[in-house]
Amino acid sequence: MPASDAIANTIWPWRISAPARLSANRVGGALLEQCLRRLDKALDASPDFVEGLALQAACAGNLISSQPQRTLELSALSQRAIQLARELEPDNPRAAFVEALSILFLPKNFGGGPQMARRLFEDAVRRFEA
Repeated sequence: MPASDAIANTIWPWRISAPARLSANRVGGALLEQCLRRLDKALDASPDFVEGLALQAACAGNLISSQPQRTLELSALSQRAIQLARELEPDNPRAAFVEALSILFLPKNFGGGPQMARRLFEDAVRRFEA
């Protein structure tokens, strides 16, 4: 499957499900908070756990929708986690994918958006296929 098809099959159904995700914000937010607490413990024990860092970045980024008042804090946490994950293991496909998701939902005036994310998604797909 070409990388562009893989991206479309993965991302667009996820985006279409946004209303369902938004209706579950209260429950989802609590689960994401629990995820972050558990990841804090895991990363304290193993700071170079790349998969944990990628998951931490994803959880923090997703929590923004249910706790917008924490946008700056959660964005910084997500960016630090993904940056460290990419430094520790530059070829990790999950870290690349989470970074692409982050850029996709980042406002265009901050360097995000679909066009900026597309290259990163294609890169992530290539890493998954390798």
